[in-house]
Amino acid sequence: MRQLICATALACWLVSPARSIAGGLPDKTPTAVVEDAGPGGPPAQPSAPSEGAPAAQPPGAEASPAASLPSPTHAVKRKASLARRRKVGAAKKIPTEPIDVRLEITRNSWAFEGPSARSKRIKRIHAGKYVHVTALTPYYLRVELRDGRTAYVDPEAVKMVWPADKILTLSDDAPVRERPNKWAKELAEVNKGHHVQVVGVAPGYVQIRMRSGLEGFIPYSALEGGAASVPQTDLLLN
Repeated sequence: MRQLICATALACWLVSPARSIAGGLPDKTPTAVVEDAGPGGPPAQPSAPSEGAPAAQPPGAEASPAASLPSPTHAVKRKASLARRRKVGAAKKIPTEPIDVRLEITRNSWAFEGPSARSKRIKRIHAGKYVHVTALTPYYLRVELRDGRTAYVDPEAVKMVWPADKILTLSDDAPVRERPNKWAKELAEVNKGHHVQVVGVAPGYVQIRMRSGLEGFIPYSALEGGAASVPQTDLLLN
C-alpha cells in the first residue's frame, strides 16, 4: 500500500510540468501593430517600405547634396560668364597709349587675341594691307579689325617710321627712347630750348639724331608746336 501511494505521487509530480508547458506558457512572439481602418472597415494591413524607394524626409530636413547640385547647362553658362569677366579684366590691365592711325602691313603676320605671340590667333594679315591702329602697348599694337574685333599685331610687321629731315626746337625736357612708345628703354635725354634733328616720323613720336650719332624717339608733345610742327608724311595724311 505504501509503495502504491509513493508511485502515484511520483506520477503526479512528473505529469504536472508537461501539462503546464503544453497549455499554460504565454506566447512570446511579437505581434504587429496595425492601424484601425475606422468603423465598418476591415483592419488595415501593416505596410513596409518598397524595396529601393527612398525614405520619406521628415519636415524641416535638409535636401540631399545631389538635389542641390546645379544643372549642366547652368554650370556651362557660369563658366562662360567667368571666362568673359576674366578676359575683360585682363584687357583693362594692359597699359596703352591711345593713337588713331592706319598703318601698312609690311610682311605676312597674325592678329592675336592678346598682346603676345602665345595668345590665340584671330586672323591672318597680309603684306600690303592696312590696319587701323587704336593704341600702342609695351610690345604690340592694338588694332581694330574690319569686323569690329579688337586684336594685337607685332609692330615688326607694320611700317612704323617714315623718313624726314627737319630741325625742330624742344619745348620741354624729354627722354630719348629706343622705340616709339613710352615703355621703351631710355637711351638719353634732351633739354628744353635745344634744337634737334628730326630724321623720322612715327605714330605720336619723332625720330631724332643727336650730335653723338645716337638715334631715338621723343614724343610730339616735347616739340614747340606739338604735332603741328611735325613734317607731313603719308602717316599723318591717313
